Amino acid sequence: MGRSGRRARLAWWVGACALAAVVALVSILLGGHRRDDPSLDVLDEWAHYAYVVDLQHHHIPAWGDPQNQPALRLFDCLGNGFYKPGECDGRTREASRFPTGGSSYEAQQPPLGYLPYALTAQPGAAPAAALAAARKGGRIWTVAAAVLLLAVAAVEGLPLIALAVLETTCLLGPVHVHAAATVNNDAAGVAAGALALLVAAALRGRRRPLLGFAIGLGAGVVIGMLKGVFVVAPFALVLAGLLAERPWTLSAAAGRDALRRNAALLGMLAGAAGSYLGWIVWQDARARVSSSIVLHLLLDATRTDHLHPSSMVRGLAALMSLLVPYSPDAPVHHIWNIAFLGAVVAVVVLRTRSDVTWGTRALAGATVVAMVTLAAGWPVVNYVQGHWDLHAETRYALPLLPVLAMVVVRSAERFGMLLLGLVLPASAAAWQIATPTV
Repeated sequence: MGRSGRRARLAWWVGACALAAVVALVSILLGGHRRDDPSLDVLDEWAHYAYVVDLQHHHIPAWGDPQNQPALRLFDCLGNGFYKPGECDGRTREASRFPTGGSSYEAQQPPLGYLPYALTAQPGAAPAAALAAARKGGRIWTVAAAVLLLAVAAVEGLPLIALAVLETTCLLGPVHVHAAATVNNDAAGVAAGALALLVAAALRGRRRPLLGFAIGLGAGVVIGMLKGVFVVAPFALVLAGLLAERPWTLSAAAGRDALRRNAALLGMLAGAAGSYLGWIVWQDARARVSSSIVLHLLLDATRTDHLHPSSMVRGLAALMSLLVPYSPDAPVHHIWNIAFLGAVVAVVVLRTRSDVTWGTRALAGATVVAMVTLAAGWPVVNYVQGHWDLHAETRYALPLLPVLAMVVVRSAERFGMLLLGLVLPASAAAWQIATPTV
């Protein structure tokens, strides 16, 4: 590389680091209104907080463990959308009078997603201050995601406008902003998807398949131990990698070569699925009571006599609303969401430009299939497990957001990337600042 090439590379790194830092900062600022709200979030923040406090005390919750006293006091003092605040004194509280009998119902969750919160939590502080301190851990996941997306862009050799699409889509999306402003492991979703995308970018097609498989396996274990549903990202990338090989055209020998080229992706999927299944088995072995008892206390209000296909449709609609905030009055976000997903779906169903490769179409199609699979599979799993009628939630698709953004990067022209990477995200951020209710 000549002197001019080194200068260009240095200029790229300076611009890329500045861009990633600015977007991460804006993302954190957008979550400030929720981070400073003293009420508990309705998306099980109380139970997630209890998990964090247990981790600080070097204990991983087991099925049947009672919620710890700091979490019980937090619930009493602050309330959430369903329960009003009660008395806020320092007495010892009886766990059995709280929802689900005070049992730790997030025991099915692996611990890695909570580690940043365990670093920032101060359970000995006054309840409002303790919750605010714990919520600061979500900032760590935003910064981690920004760094991983920067690494993806560096490996892929993307221009800065393409990096802007990755960073703004993933970090300014209101679902991620909300997750990172409260205590939960969904805040790790974008980082998990970015890690999976980085493995695919760096290792797919490389020689030494055994080494690639081992590295992919390790990355998969990390993803699986963040949250089980995050396996959807490795699943989409494996499917995309195999589709890109056009397997219907391959001989047996060529098929084996294709598997070797995708060894890292296959290892990542095996690591994510295997680690989470192993976690479930381990948690069942150390349970104080059966997990079904706790889950029935939590979910029996949704019990149904038969599976509802409408739950699959509702789930798909939710998963395809990644850029729409939970507050319904968000017109700019709706426009952004429609334009972004429209660009992805167009790659799958329309005859696109000749410079849009088959690999990009495979990536788009595989990600859509992953979303449909999650939407259809979630109600089925819950019905089989306990006859509960639940649909997939929007936040479950956060690991797919970096993959979807990569489809846009590979298929959109410069004007499209400017629109989707700068104009619409900036407009949505401005709207959210002016209307801090998302």
